[in-house]
Amino acid sequence: MRKLYLVFFVFFAFHIYSQQNLAIVYRKLSLAQKFLVSENFPIEEIKQLNKESKLFIDEITHDGIKWNIVMSSLSFDGQTYIQDITFPSDWINKKWSEGYFITNMDYGQGKWVVVMSQSEVFQDQTQVWFSTKDINQVTEKVKQYWDNGYRITGCGFGKSDYVFVLAKGTSIKSQTFKFSQDIPTDWIQLRYNEKYNLTYVNHDGKYWLYVASTFESQLGEKHRVTVGYDNEQMKSIFEEGYRIYRICFKHMDETESDFLSYMSKAGNTEDEDLAVHYYTEALKIKPNDPMCLNNLAWTKFKLGQCQGAESEIDRALAIEQKSFSLHTKGAILACQNRHHEAVSFFDKAISMLTDDEDQGEYYFDRGKSREQLGDISGAKADFEKAIELEPESVDFRVKMELLKLKEDKPKITWDFPYNDHASSTNSNYRIKLCVHSTQVISGIKVYNNGAQVITRGISLDDACDYGVDQEISLVAGLNKVYVEFTCNGNVYNSEFRTIDYHPERKAGNYHALLIAVQSYNDLGINDLAKPIDDAKQLRQILTKNYTFDSSGIVFLENPTKETLVNSLIEMQDELTDQDNLLIYFSGHGILKNEIGYWLPSDAKMDNRATWFSNGEFRDYVNGIKSKHTLVIADACFSGSIFTGGFRDVAVASCEEMAKVKSRRAMTSGANTVVPDESVFLKLLCNLLEVNQQSCITSEELYARIKPSVISNSPNNQIPQFGILPQVGDQGGNFVFRKKN
Repeated sequence: MRKLYLVFFVFFAFHIYSQQNLAIVYRKLSLAQKFLVSENFPIEEIKQLNKESKLFIDEITHDGIKWNIVMSSLSFDGQTYIQDITFPSDWINKKWSEGYFITNMDYGQGKWVVVMSQSEVFQDQTQVWFSTKDINQVTEKVKQYWDNGYRITGCGFGKSDYVFVLAKGTSIKSQTFKFSQDIPTDWIQLRYNEKYNLTYVNHDGKYWLYVASTFESQLGEKHRVTVGYDNEQMKSIFEEGYRIYRICFKHMDETESDFLSYMSKAGNTEDEDLAVHYYTEALKIKPNDPMCLNNLAWTKFKLGQCQGAESEIDRALAIEQKSFSLHTKGAILACQNRHHEAVSFFDKAISMLTDDEDQGEYYFDRGKSREQLGDISGAKADFEKAIELEPESVDFRVKMELLKLKEDKPKITWDFPYNDHASSTNSNYRIKLCVHSTQVISGIKVYNNGAQVITRGISLDDACDYGVDQEISLVAGLNKVYVEFTCNGNVYNSEFRTIDYHPERKAGNYHALLIAVQSYNDLGINDLAKPIDDAKQLRQILTKNYTFDSSGIVFLENPTKETLVNSLIEMQDELTDQDNLLIYFSGHGILKNEIGYWLPSDAKMDNRATWFSNGEFRDYVNGIKSKHTLVIADACFSGSIFTGGFRDVAVASCEEMAKVKSRRAMTSGANTVVPDESVFLKLLCNLLEVNQQSCITSEELYARIKPSVISNSPNNQIPQFGILPQVGDQGGNFVFRKKN
């Protein structure tokens, strides 16, 4: 007697199939079994199990995302299988002539999989193929074969086709089947009472199909229906001597399948930029799915795109509040140094926990924010709780030891401004700091650009032991501000805050951010020859011919990613809802995994974290309050900024377009390579220079240069124009106005 091998499986706690019904037929069999779950049909694993353990494919089913395959120690003489986008009738006929018979089949990922095996138990076998979903026609056709002595030995459904496999000479005595929108529990019990066994189960997207058969005697059998895999139930049934005989998932419709496919791909990739892409695609199918919104926000948070992540997590929380989504919100706020707000969300997340197991991260993250706020005792309590819940975590213990070293030092945090760099158009600027200290603070001094600022003394705040909350006077240009605290004869300094003050900039002005990158630190990235000259030419035309003042133009030559981001943050702080902003980029562009990037001067080819993605750029643009924003990108693959779509638009009057908020982009090409010698920029500047109209919209500008770019570029590049997605465009347009 063959030794019995039992293999049990632990499935993911977050299961992608949790909303599907799963039907399993167990039969009393002395078989060794192994269960495979794979996104692609696992040919190599099957070959290995066949070679090393003499296991054959016993059952296959596709759940809408992955293949589920049962391998068993069957008495087959041989086995073969095929994947084909059409039902492989010719291949089946060839294998029949070689002594093989169909033993399994299913449809998934756009392909049929048919398994054929060699065994003496089969005799004459045929296939019946129906291009119909009319179950009455199916019933009539199958009954004709029954009358001629055939019995159903297999069935499948795919691409609107039913396929039944029928054979003569089987051990089946009689047979019946049932179509039902719900699992026919009463019918199954009635068949069991009549000594039938369940021999096949399938689902066509609408109906369950159950086939029941009788043999010389009724075989030991159990039928179970679960929501996803029930590991404990499976283990218990295996211990009773039963094995999986048939398994079937309720088929999803195409939309649900695509959504879950994107969710699965996002969850299984280690490439976080690619995960953002997959979650974004999933949201196009189900835009209000709170789990997907939370996962997208969390992935952006891990990429450091915290401002962009906030809109997704806010949408998720508006739909439903879960402990994990509240924790995500807290982490995103902490990433932006908004620790007071972060702690309140961590509090809510912790209050909703029903099981402390593996939730040490919630306490740990709250502790980090409390530490930043100077609440050392609260941070210590949270770190201790985190260690209690997850004692194996090295990170938790290291953080606790570092906190102990800080306990006696004053903790200084900035409330305003939050970020390292800020801008102002007002000469008076409010600063606010909070100090937590167990020792007495004996002196406070405020400095701006190295000179002491007259201070009114220490402010009192219930949330702080000491603090500063006052207005200071700014000088035109950069103001480097810090605060000095004296405690027990020791001097402690706050972090610097740089405030850029431009008194000449008024609301309603035209602003421009010109970004030109032609020299790269990484030797693996070729330097360019023209970006800086091109940007200078554009600047000259804007200031000479149009209503752009030189004080309103920021020119970035070979900026690092940090410099680029800080300039965008400055625009967020500075511009009002009456301003107009032109952003121009010239440099290397790259497309990776369907995601577009700009390469700043410190970009490294082997480190995508140093690139600047379209998603990051859109998130920063979304935070700029301007009335109109126009992006002009002269780089390879710049068309990817539209996330795969663009549109030509009709020309409308300047004044009509100027009334309504807009977020538009014009690119030198689509998702293609463009030459360093920019035909696009040359023609754009020529048109702006010769234009005699008092105003011209960016749409009209695009419409007039597009044919010339196509006909004059060496590779027939096609410029693109369209709406920047997800940043608040309301249908207006950027207007270039000539100087009087």
